[in-house]
Amino acid sequence: MGLHLDTFGRVDSVLGETRVLFDGLPAPLLYVRSDQVNTIVPFATSEHASTEVVVEYKGVKSNPVNIPIVESAPGIFTVNGKGSGQAAVLNQDGNLNSRLNPARRGSIITLYATGAGLVSPAVDGSLAGSALPTLLLPVIVGMDNAGTEILYAGAAPGLVAGIIQVNFRIPNDTRIGDSIPVVLRVGSAYSQPVTVAVRDIP
Repeated sequence: MGLHLDTFGRVDSVLGETRVLFDGLPAPLLYVRSDQVNTIVPFATSEHASTEVVVEYKGVKSNPVNIPIVESAPGIFTVNGKGSGQAAVLNQDGNLNSRLNPARRGSIITLYATGAGLVSPAVDGSLAGSALPTLLLPVIVGMDNAGTEILYAGAAPGLVAGIIQVNFRIPNDTRIGDSIPVVLRVGSAYSQPVTVAVRDIP
């Protein structure tokens, strides 16, 4: 069962008679299945070093699990949905980057990630609209072991709070290939390495 919005236009914290509580605070739910629950960690957990997580189904609560809280833990979305390999990146023309549709050196591409920490304003479950929340931590994108020019790093328009968008320019001297490595740094934390396809400037 996929997400739906509440009466305030935010991602609901109840889905399929299921809730996920972080220190008793209901979290926005993105997806619920009998063996899987996708949720977004509430911003308020940033005030603590750890949080107690409980899953509730039809009023029955699971055993609590304590997990640590860090300032940031960026993760780039990938095509396979497993966090590895080809990044879910859009080329400058808005089409998905791939081996068959590589980006040109010098062009701007867009990646999507999560785990970037606090934003301002921070509203759990909100959808990014015309007034986009800003990230509080600095963002760097490394491509092929070199820095890139970042044109935008912040909330992803139209998507739920917790997902960020980063637009950056591929350096003109980047290697050409189907699997050029990309890493995102937010604050002091690094994402997993992913890849994008790059071709020469025509």
